[in-house]
Amino acid sequence: MTFLVIATLLAIAYLLIARWLRADLFRSLLVISLLSLFVTLHLGLNYVGSMAESTEGIGLTSSYLLWIFGDSNWSTYRFGNAFRMSSWISFLLLAALAVIALIRKRG
Repeated sequence: MTFLVIATLLAIAYLLIARWLRADLFRSLLVISLLSLFVTLHLGLNYVGSMAESTEGIGLTSSYLLWIFGDSNWSTYRFGNAFRMSSWISFLLLAALAVIALIRKRG
C-alpha cells in the first residue's frame, strides 16, 4: 500500500519536473498511465488468484508485487484493497490524460 502512495507522489513530482523542463506533458502522463495500468492489471490478477482455494495458501503472481506487500501479512482483503486503490489511480490518470489530449487538440 505504501508503494502505491510513493509511486503516485513520484509520478506527480515527475510530471511537475517534466513541465518545468518544458517537456511534453502529454507524453509524460501517457507513460505514467501505462505503468499504472500495468501495475493495476497485475494487482487484479493477483487478487483473483488469491481468491482461488488452495492448500498452499496465498501466493503472488509477480515478483515485483513483493515491493508492494512485503513478505508478511498477505490477505485477500489487502490484495483487493490495493487493487481498488490502484484502479482509482489509473482511472484518474487516464481522465487527466483525456483532458490534456482535448486541450492539446484545441490549442
